Amino acid sequence: MDLAKLSVELEVVDLQNELSASHTRQESDLPTKTVALEQLELDARMASARATINMPGSGVTSYKNIGMLGFGYHIFKGNPLPSSGVDPGFTLPVLKVDYSMRRMTADGSTMLPDRVAVIPYASAQFDSRSHLVTTSSEYAESLEVDVSIETSFSFSALVEGGGAKFSASNDYKQASEMHQSSESVSITTIGTVLTYVAEFLDDTPPLADHVIEMFNALPPPACCDGLVLPSHAGVSKDRSACTAIHANCGDLYLRFLDKVGTHTLIGVHMGGKSIRVYTMAQTEFESSVEQSDAFKSSLSLSSSGIESSSIDTSLSINKQSSLKQAVKDRTESRRETFMGGDPTAGTNDPEDPTNMDGDKEWSTTVSKNPVPIKYECECQRRTQVHRMTTSTLPT
Repeated sequence: MDLAKLSVELEVVDLQNELSASHTRQESDLPTKTVALEQLELDARMASARATINMPGSGVTSYKNIGMLGFGYHIFKGNPLPSSGVDPGFTLPVLKVDYSMRRMTADGSTMLPDRVAVIPYASAQFDSRSHLVTTSSEYAESLEVDVSIETSFSFSALVEGGGAKFSASNDYKQASEMHQSSESVSITTIGTVLTYVAEFLDDTPPLADHVIEMFNALPPPACCDGLVLPSHAGVSKDRSACTAIHANCGDLYLRFLDKVGTHTLIGVHMGGKSIRVYTMAQTEFESSVEQSDAFKSSLSLSSSGIESSSIDTSLSINKQSSLKQAVKDRTESRRETFMGGDPTAGTNDPEDPTNMDGDKEWSTTVSKNPVPIKYECECQRRTQVHRMTTSTLPT
């Protein structure tokens, strides 16, 4: 056992004894102000000691950035392929990730969070894929690869115009404008490095204290039949009429979801992601690559360049070379983004956009700063209903 933690646990016992003595003194004739100040000091020391016990011990660490598990995620504002390098959909911690159970890996080197399973990946394997995008729908499909969303409940009222997933993100809007206003083609190349996979073992992780406070500040469930996302100001339990108990309860719930997110991360792949977006005129693209329809249906990118996938035999070696040459010679614009690791590590050849040697160098730094690169999300309403106890629900 960590000696520092043992010391803290002994301190908790001492504090409990002091609290008992303090209660005894409260029954005596000591001044009320003195007793109150003493009680406040003891409460603060007890909270600090208990918090220390729930953290990894000195010299013992947990998995880097594992606190992203249990984070809130806004499905309309999010974008797993962001130009900024940070997915704008992440909000704040919704579920607690703590260490009160004192779980360790088999070798005793790493602390495991409560109720969490972790699978580490020691090798820095660099994998890649690519997407040919000519429409907004194709762009949305390229985003959905990395985000698994529970769709049991609809949140379309949150976004004007129907509420398509990711549609409120700036990158989505820019991509939509580009493909609507011009004859452009973009090829998005994604390289990934996986460090570890983490997920909750069951439905028991408690809500974070600040989320409970925010939830308790909302109108009572009776106002909107317990719905986290009411369809309007409020509906009666038989859904026949608006109860009008709170005229703005719909706005209050929407503001709550705006801060917390529409979903919660219950599983996450941690690692790094390199994103390259090549844009060229559609006429330039088609003149370089014949049978572009066959190419669009199945496009794959190896670590050394672009090649056809195993299920698409119609794209010959010559056409692969033609496509690679098109990206190299006819690209009108190129954007590179790195998520995780050290973005300054590695240098790509500016004369050859298909050369990915720099990405491979960057991939060796990912283990020092892994970020979420693929996630499984649970609907926020399910999160609240399954994890709020009767004692924390508003009355």
